[in-house]
Parts: sequence; C-alpha cells; structure tokens
Amino acid sequence: MNSSFSGDAPHAAPHWLRPLSLRAKAVIAFAAVALYFAAAGVVVSMERDKLTRVVEDLERLAQVEATLARVNLFASHTVLKINESYFNAEPRDIVNSVALDVESISAGLGALTGWYPHAAQMGARLDRALATARASSAPGGVIELRRAMHDLAADLDQLSREARARHESMWNGYRVTYDSVTVMAARR
Repeated sequence: MNSSFSGDAPHAAPHWLRPLSLRAKAVIAFAAVALYFAAAGVVVSMERDKLTRVVEDLERLAQVEATLARVNLFASHTVLKINESYFNAEPRDIVNSVALDVESISAGLGALTGWYPHAAQMGARLDRALATARASSAPGGVIELRRAMHDLAADLDQLSREARARHESMWNGYRVTYDSVTVMAARR
C-alpha cells in the first residue's frame, strides 16, 4: 500500500467537486437573484435618466418652437404691414410703423442663437435693413427691408421644419426608451 494516501477512498473527488449542500445552493441562488435585480435596477435607472434628459430636451425644444412661432408671427405681420402701406404711405411712415415689430423680431432671433447660430446673422441683416430704411426717405429702403423680411420668413420656415423634425426624432427616442424601461420593469 502506498503511504501517500491518507486513508480516503482511492477515487474520492477533490473538495471543490463535491456536491453542494442545500444551504450552499440556496445562498448561491439568492446571490444570483440579488445580482440580477441589482443589475436590472442599474439598467432601469440609466434608462430613466435617459428619459429625463429627453424630456428636458423636449421642454427646451418646445420653448424654441414657441419663440419661433412668435418671431414668425411678427415677421408675417410686419410683411403684411409693409405690403399694405407700400403704395399708400410715405417710406419714412412705413418704416416707423414697423420699427417696433422689427425690433421685436430681432430680440426673438437673439433668443434663438443658442439653438440656431445663424439666427444672429438673420437679426443683424434685419437690423441693417431697418437702419438703412430709417436713414433714407426713398422707397428703396423699404424695398430692402421688405426683401430682408421675406428672406427672414423663408429662413424661419426652414428653422421651423428643422425644429419639427428634431421634435419628432426626440419624441421617437423617448418612446423607444420608455418602451424599453417598461419591458425591463415588467421583467423585474
């Protein structure tokens, strides 16, 4: 007989291969379930944070859309004022009647520069056209102001389309994230 054996059966399994007790299996199962819930909680929390960011972005975008709508309304109103009085009033009277509207438009464009850097250029062009029209008593100044207003209206239409497209994209992202959070929460 070989003295290297300690008296155990010759074919005894190593300690780590022996069957686990019921208590050990329960502890391992509990740890696995706890780990699953912890991981699911982290993932759901991350997705909820993503939802919160999307909602905040949607709120900011709604403010931008509201500002765009106001500026667009002022621009349309100003174009109508210029067109109505172009043949009936003196150029200086026309400019004076729309000056406050143009200044309001410029202020609104200033509020949009955070989202649309080009808005500052649009406002600067409009301010230059107003200053030129104020300095001149010729109809050409009013024509340039009207041209600037028409260009502004076209730019605002483009910005409105971009804002709507971004809104739709963000809303779709919100729905996808919301659905994934709902599915994850249901699995828990």
